[in-house]
Amino acid sequence: MRKEDLLISRLKRYAKSDACPFHMPGHKRQSEDGMRAEFPNPFAIDITEIDGFDNLHHPEGILRESMEWASGVYKTAKTWYLVNGSSCGILSAVSACVHPGGRILISRNCHKSAYHGVILNQLKTDYVYPQILSGLWIQGGILADDVEKMLKKNSDTEAVLIVSPTYDGMVSDVQAIADVVHRYGLPLIVDEAHGAHFPFGGEEFPASAIDCGADLVIQSLHKTLPSLTQTAVLHLTREGEKRVDLGRLERYLQIYQTSSPSYVMMASIESCIYEMEQSGRKQMDDFSRRLRCVYSRLEHLKHLKPVLVCKLRKNGVEGRREGQKAESTECGANGRSCSLKSRVGIYDMDPAKIVVSCGGCVKIAENTFENEAQDCAQRRCGEDESQKIEKRMSREKMTGEILGDWLRKEYHIEMEMCGADYVVAITTFSDSMEKLDRLCTAFEEIDRKIEITCSEFEEKESESADQKEMELGAEFDLRKKWELPEICMTPAKAVDAPWEELPLEACEERISGEFVYLYPPGIPIIAPGEKIKREMLQQIFYYKKIGLPVQGMADKEANILRVCAE
Repeated sequence: MRKEDLLISRLKRYAKSDACPFHMPGHKRQSEDGMRAEFPNPFAIDITEIDGFDNLHHPEGILRESMEWASGVYKTAKTWYLVNGSSCGILSAVSACVHPGGRILISRNCHKSAYHGVILNQLKTDYVYPQILSGLWIQGGILADDVEKMLKKNSDTEAVLIVSPTYDGMVSDVQAIADVVHRYGLPLIVDEAHGAHFPFGGEEFPASAIDCGADLVIQSLHKTLPSLTQTAVLHLTREGEKRVDLGRLERYLQIYQTSSPSYVMMASIESCIYEMEQSGRKQMDDFSRRLRCVYSRLEHLKHLKPVLVCKLRKNGVEGRREGQKAESTECGANGRSCSLKSRVGIYDMDPAKIVVSCGGCVKIAENTFENEAQDCAQRRCGEDESQKIEKRMSREKMTGEILGDWLRKEYHIEMEMCGADYVVAITTFSDSMEKLDRLCTAFEEIDRKIEITCSEFEEKESESADQKEMELGAEFDLRKKWELPEICMTPAKAVDAPWEELPLEACEERISGEFVYLYPPGIPIIAPGEKIKREMLQQIFYYKKIGLPVQGMADKEANILRVCAE
């Protein structure tokens, strides 16, 4: 390998580029701010468990004192530093709260690490589904009523695990869910990986699950705060002391966390929390003012639809119950006037997640038009030929992948995620107003280049809609109500069962032997042990068609699926 091809060389070149990161980690590669300015060369402080520096797996000195101090900052019963990311915290929480072979209720949009915990502990799973924001193809929150229905149905459930906020910043009513779960005497685990900034955000940001009745809360510091990638914390709340076996939890933390924890990462965790304790509230207040400026600009977009400043029309958010109606709501410029409680599952929204939908938009291929128009002008074409050229303009239906690619190539802006027809930007207080202005300008310029909406475009294609609906590669309507999957065996049994490989299109009605999900965010479309339905296959084919990253299968091209042998 050539030296210039080494990963370190590529990273150094990227660091010198003008690429603008609207993705994690939350420090946004800004090393001159706050405690990061005092962070030394990592090689100089990369040590092992030498005298005077304690041991994360048996903390008695400075690490115990540090984590006790962190617990005081968060007002928890106990807080642990995680150098294996939130995945380690989720695995530990699941293993501690549910005995091997037991039953757990999880939200279907849980991260893949939750499913790994299910497999490792050979658990039986039940699912509660998030709401769907109709017209935006975005998952909303979890309803407390749905949680209660599932707990009534299965009296042997040992714990409940939900995600709040979601990857897209949608927050469930954690307090209402906790009240339900606690009535059944069970612990509530909340994956708050994307909400590490909530405890320091004040009224402009959602409340943390720590303060809303959850028993165990996992937060990824690196996602939204100034800490190195892979750093996270696990909180046992004061409420959780009543329901969580501390001994089991600490035992599983030792199992899932590396036996060689990085002191560089632990120092990053501690420095991050220290910075937030000292100046976090002020920095978050300043950040919220910058966000208000951003949303005041984005609300004037004509075609692109920023979720926090759009008008959610009547029935705009589809629940899972037949006939359920959404409340009519208008979001203010800072996104804090939302009131989508209970009926639609969205209790709050994180304004730091800038979610922009391009659904219903068509991109005009300008280069084709401009080049041909110039040729026509040079040849002094008549009016008839000019009209023919205009008709030959290429129209491309917008997807999240196309919008993300446009931002990357034309504006050197890298988004966190591209969904089916939306993009997600992670913003943090490390983003300057200059960078946020750059993002707004890019959206504004793109919005002006979108000259036709899909509502018009699709009318011209409606003739073939009926035929397309039955094709596996046709557009899949994510807004349709999902049916609960038919679970034929536990995920653990399915992944170890004899299997055969089949083309995706031949897998209908077979039992899956592996996961299929988009990554990011890692939410399963199909989980092992589930019967594969046509709608699942339609969804996978559509995601592939529009260029989204379908992963989880042994076949990296996502054409072949392992199914349990008959």
